[in-house]
Amino acid sequence: MEEELTPDLCVIGGGSGGLSVAAAAAQLGVSVVLVEKGLMGGDCLNYGCVPSKALLAAAKRAEAVRTASTFGIDVLEAQIDHRAVHDHVHRAIANIAPNDSAERFTGLGVRVIQAQASFLDKDTLEAGRVLVRARRFVIATGGSPVIPAIPGLDDVPYLTNETIFDIGERIQHLIVLGGGPIGLELGQAHAMLGAEVTIFDTGEFLTKEDPEAARVLLKRFYDSGIAMYPNTRVERVERSVQGLAVHFHHGTDNVVLKGSHILVAAGRKPNLKSLSLDRAGISHTDRSIKANEQLLMLGALAHHGLGAPQKSKGLLDALINRYPRNLGARKLLASIYMDEGDSARTLNTIEPVLRVRGDDPQALLLAGRAQLASKRYSQATRYLERAAQLMQDNAQAQAALGYSLLGGGEAEAGIASLEKAFAANPGDGGV
Repeated sequence: MEEELTPDLCVIGGGSGGLSVAAAAAQLGVSVVLVEKGLMGGDCLNYGCVPSKALLAAAKRAEAVRTASTFGIDVLEAQIDHRAVHDHVHRAIANIAPNDSAERFTGLGVRVIQAQASFLDKDTLEAGRVLVRARRFVIATGGSPVIPAIPGLDDVPYLTNETIFDIGERIQHLIVLGGGPIGLELGQAHAMLGAEVTIFDTGEFLTKEDPEAARVLLKRFYDSGIAMYPNTRVERVERSVQGLAVHFHHGTDNVVLKGSHILVAAGRKPNLKSLSLDRAGISHTDRSIKANEQLLMLGALAHHGLGAPQKSKGLLDALINRYPRNLGARKLLASIYMDEGDSARTLNTIEPVLRVRGDDPQALLLAGRAQLASKRYSQATRYLERAAQLMQDNAQAQAALGYSLLGGGEAEAGIASLEKAFAANPGDGGV
């Protein structure tokens, strides 16, 4: 080995997650080594957020021309130069690339090593001809497309999010395997750019998203002429005169659909294979690193704070299944259910907390609000009276108790409790 480094922190992966950690740590004066084997900026810059939004920006301009007559403006049909659209997308990448470059991070004081990372033991990483012995390691290696085991797929030139942005000509008919965010986003963009688009998914579309928002989005897709096949499994793919053909069952019929291009967007898998995690004693599968209790909770809190309750719920479910005595996870999950208006799940989630810790004020408040939402006023009042006693200056507890008392016919006590709520927080008109 040519060199041995002993930083406080070694970040493996130069995508958006790894770069954020490395930049923040360096600015706090921590010594940082960043290891990246591929392109700096990772998926977000090169294959994801940046190129997809640039493509959508172009697509929306084309769609605006196409629909201008709705506003009384007659415009000739949009003439789309697909090579120019391709160049626009890659200019967007090039314009942002300096912000994620090795040169910029070197200027921040980060030692950047562009090589494959592999653990030798729990304290040592090998990257090219450099040994890194760090106090802490952050694994931020991102993911890659999952390629489903569909007969014939390997025999056709399929696209993924890592290759579709290199297409510089018009796509006549794009067949998309996977109805998640990547498949839907790229399908819609190419539909706006003039392609015929068909999207398959083995389940329902957008089941992890807010149901009301999902309905609005899917209606837009159907109305725009995109063919959508939920709960449909593609049985086989083969070459055809038009380019390729997919075989699938639709009801009782065997259907063959021909297209020019096929995009595989059937999910993601983590990039872990080359890290030699076993040498470091890191528990993992082909699909994930087995996070401990603290890391799962931290991830759930982070997603919740960033306004991503669905992702937070997924982590909290995993945390509770693995660590059923984690009461904090149950309280956070119950609060998300309560925000969604699901009083039954709120109660089912919070009641185990109250069996262990009967005077937990947040748990009492959640249970009371759930009972109040279900108009079970006597049960709600029982929980909320105790919560209000424990949190005397908490306007939310006092207000919920007031509404519960009013609902139960105790007008005088209810008004008194609401007056306490307004006194505790006079500026909150929503109390």
